[in-house]
Amino acid sequence: MGQPNLYPLTMEFEIDGAVSDRSHTEFGIRDVTSDINASGGRAFHINGKNILIRGGGWTPDMMLREDSQRLHDEFPLRPRYGP
Repeated sequence: MGQPNLYPLTMEFEIDGAVSDRSHTEFGIRDVTSDINASGGRAFHINGKNILIRGGGWTPDMMLREDSQRLHDEFPLRPRYGP
């Protein structure tokens, strides 16, 4: 998500003043954090940007056993994200 911050890294190893091995790569550092938002749900951030992670929390029965009262009871239990 977002522009990756990649940094170049070159390493050289010397033996008796001569380079014996050299390697070059690019690497990035990601900062992953989370907190509890004002709605009481967990909010995740990658490199300081909000990210919504879905799944594993609430799933209806995919039209198998629709029950209007059960849905009415369950909807308030879902975490709310965003403004």
